[in-house]
Amino acid sequence: MQVATVKAMSAPAALRPAPAIGVVASSGALAAPVGVPQFGSVSNHPTTPALSAAPSIGSVALAPAEIAPPSAPLIGSVAPSISQRIAPVEDLSPVRPPYEPPTASIPNPPAIPGKWVPQYTRDKKKYVVPGLEDMRQTATFIRATSHAKTLDDTTSLTDWRLRGTVLGLARNPELLDSLDVDGAEHISELNFGNKLALSGIANKAMRRVGGDDGSDFGDKVHGYLQVVLEGVITFEQVPKEIQPYLAVLFAAMRHHGLSFVQGMVERTVFIPSTGLVGTFDFLVQGANGELLIGDLKTSSSIDFSWLSIAIQLAQYANAQLILSWNGSHWEAMPPVSKVYAVVASVPKDEPSPMCRIYVVDMVLGTEMMDTATRVRNIHEAALRATSNAALLQDGDELIAWAAGDPVSLPSTRAIA
Repeated sequence: MQVATVKAMSAPAALRPAPAIGVVASSGALAAPVGVPQFGSVSNHPTTPALSAAPSIGSVALAPAEIAPPSAPLIGSVAPSISQRIAPVEDLSPVRPPYEPPTASIPNPPAIPGKWVPQYTRDKKKYVVPGLEDMRQTATFIRATSHAKTLDDTTSLTDWRLRGTVLGLARNPELLDSLDVDGAEHISELNFGNKLALSGIANKAMRRVGGDDGSDFGDKVHGYLQVVLEGVITFEQVPKEIQPYLAVLFAAMRHHGLSFVQGMVERTVFIPSTGLVGTFDFLVQGANGELLIGDLKTSSSIDFSWLSIAIQLAQYANAQLILSWNGSHWEAMPPVSKVYAVVASVPKDEPSPMCRIYVVDMVLGTEMMDTATRVRNIHEAALRATSNAALLQDGDELIAWAAGDPVSLPSTRAIA
């Protein structure tokens, strides 16, 4: 703390005794002080000019003859003193615990001894399977489910994912703490690594607000259905949370005279007509002994998905090869109906578990599969050869082509 003193008008300062701390020296002849002055008080001398009350601690006392202080400095122009600086305080706000889906506490089903487990490329878009006709040891194929969505209207799904991603980032801003996009300010400046990083954060944000709850639930139900049907565990060993959904599924299948086929659950097949690989949920046998492709859906609603469902099941129904149990080679696909397929819908959000069986037209589904294949091929040909006719391949349907070489001007572009 600094306390200023008022200059005495008599003897030079060097000849005067120093005033006590906090005491304001008086003008005129010095006299013996009366008593010991109190801290911050003013000595009482007969010739001392009248002074205002003692300055408060930390203030500066000014004599009447002192020059008026300069105008106040501009805001922010004076560096704060040490005592005015606020020490950094660690953020003690509670950290939001990572979100866990409702099924997180349910253990995963046990593995099936000796059975091949599907393998995918890093982006999860392609299967990695044994090569066909011994051409190579392994090969990659686009997943049939991706092809099935070719004709889908994805507007609602895109909006849902955008809403979930923004909500996830708002509730979990720490996801952005480690983000490094190499200084990119515009989406066009993102490199491949930046895109992967942003997609990863978007997926985490979506998951933390329940975006993956449905698929997590579906994976658990599918997994326990498989191990029960293959005899790895009994129904009584299934977690209590999953048992009601399997029970209502079994009851609905019996009600419609359908039986699961052992050894034909979660099997991977090759579809020559599309050149793709996919995995069907199960085969069922109808009352007349015919084998049907079966599919289990656990989404809250499948009303907007029937086109892609029909294309997906039509691919399985038209498969010609099935991967062996241990995944070492391909075998002939058992004959299945190309007229009908079966969907068992077990919605996860119903007040009480329920199952509804749907029959899917495989004739119309196959027609839509062929349409989707044509659309996909036209799209791929356009990407490859519209600007370079030399890249055309046999069988390509080219929907557009370049009318000669581009025309350009020597001036630089005006719009960045």
